[in-house]
Amino acid sequence: MQNQETVTIGDSPDSPDDGPQVQLPAPAPGPDRLLISAEIKGKVAQAMGLLTPAERVAFTMRHMEGQSIEEISQVLKVRASAAKNCVFRAVQKLRHQLEPLAGRSARQASREWGGSAAK
Repeated sequence: MQNQETVTIGDSPDSPDDGPQVQLPAPAPGPDRLLISAEIKGKVAQAMGLLTPAERVAFTMRHMEGQSIEEISQVLKVRASAAKNCVFRAVQKLRHQLEPLAGRSARQASREWGGSAAK
């Protein structure tokens, strides 16, 4: 259940019952949203812990910091192809671990929409 407040839109603040009512989200998340967020955060941390140190660094640099493959290869002191492979393996492992959170796999969604993963 989402935490919402009802706001009346009208010409005058003195006559709030004159205009239509609109449901707006509450400014703060409700307890259910906080619980779900905490669970997701824990599962992501657990999945990140399953990566090798190189995969974790490569994934973080690429997908959280927006660094290039060349920059990742310099930090890891490997060739660009090896850095790209680290990012790829990290994404594959995280997808596999976090798939249950999404309710269905990216492959299934791709098949439904006619994407390349279905081929």
